[in-house]
Amino acid sequence: MSDGATGPDVSARPDGPDPAGARPTTLRTQLRRALIAAAVVLGVLVLCAVTATVQVVRAQDDVTELYYGAVTEANAGYVRMLDAETAVRGYALTADPVTLAPYADSLSGTGSSTPELADELAADAALFASRERAVEAARRWVAEFAEPTIAAVGAGGTGAVTPEEIEAGRVLFDATRTALEDYLEDIRERRADAIDDLQRWTSILVAATAALALGAAAVGVALWTALGRWVTGPLAALAADARHVGSGDLAHRVRATGPGRSPRSPATSRACAAPWSARCRRRRRRRRS
Repeated sequence: MSDGATGPDVSARPDGPDPAGARPTTLRTQLRRALIAAAVVLGVLVLCAVTATVQVVRAQDDVTELYYGAVTEANAGYVRMLDAETAVRGYALTADPVTLAPYADSLSGTGSSTPELADELAADAALFASRERAVEAARRWVAEFAEPTIAAVGAGGTGAVTPEEIEAGRVLFDATRTALEDYLEDIRERRADAIDDLQRWTSILVAATAALALGAAAVGVALWTALGRWVTGPLAALAADARHVGSGDLAHRVRATGPGRSPRSPATSRACAAPWSARCRRRRRRRRS
């Protein structure tokens, strides 16, 4: 250190020129912007992941509960109607009440149909209409053929039903079978669509989860880098400058780094260095005297 040293060089020149009259961006503003940007990015990714999760759960419910229950109900109803038709024809030929047992079972209400299932299917107007057509066709066959045939055979024996009436019953049952098959086909189409939705949303969920993980890592790295440039880096540089000046190197230049620099920084730095300058002047006066 020479006697001519007047204090540390604290011109605090920024790394780049500040525009005249420009309003400085403070560290708090920089950090707030960075945190808001990170929150927005993570929020969007979380929203995508949550949306995909909800859609996957919905599609799973449709495949494993709604349409599975509908297929089970329709298949059971189809089998019961076949058994009922066979039972009525057998009774018309034999007049044996034992042959009506399957018919009685088909009308007993046992099976997989529930009010809850009907309510859920009602959300799909086209599918519910197809179901109602099948139910109405079955009721028509029972009302217009099965019940009159059973009553006629019970009263008059096997000869009480004419071949024309048997043929009319067959036509009615063919319409019932067609309506049931159409309903089953509609259910299978809906279930296939639900399976496609499940696969698509599962892929989206996997992608969204991966994007969320990568996004979180990227945001963490970005924040770490920003803190290094704006906080820890400038503090480390300031500590190194302070060690130089504290060791007696009063000519060491102290540079202002990081955000928040303004044209007022040199004046502030000079004010902070005033005690050093005063001490140097007193030391020179003592040496001259």
